[in-house]
Amino acid sequence: MKNNNRGSAIIEFVIVMPLFFLMLFGMLYGGIMLHDYNGLNELTRAAARAGAIEQTDDGNKVDDADEKSPTKKVARVKRFITDNGNNYLLLYAVAENTIEVKDTEKINAEDAIIVSVSANRTDDIPLIVEDLLPETISSSMSMRIEK
Repeated sequence: MKNNNRGSAIIEFVIVMPLFFLMLFGMLYGGIMLHDYNGLNELTRAAARAGAIEQTDDGNKVDDADEKSPTKKVARVKRFITDNGNNYLLLYAVAENTIEVKDTEKINAEDAIIVSVSANRTDDIPLIVEDLLPETISSSMSMRIEK
């Protein structure tokens, strides 16, 4: 009896390669998603810090009493997030309506600012890994206001 194994390597290749590529791209996009999650946390922290130290867009401290008003501070923090969001995220984008800033909160009897941001997944993702990544990632940060 003759043993014919000529086509077995190609058959094994055809069976294993889709699984290999699925794992490879899953790890790649999973790593990018974790990068975006950490980037969103850092963006939220930086925005809360900018609001807590009453910092302007160019990094200077706010001295004008009108600029220290809660509505101007909230607008400054939201502008900080929308202006810098693309620097922190790759597959997700922050929309204006997903930013929430509370400036009148008290934490341990101290004035605090609370910043909450959500980012939605963009449509630039291949269909294979689209279902593996969450639709929305969120971050929230509270910081004591320095006086």
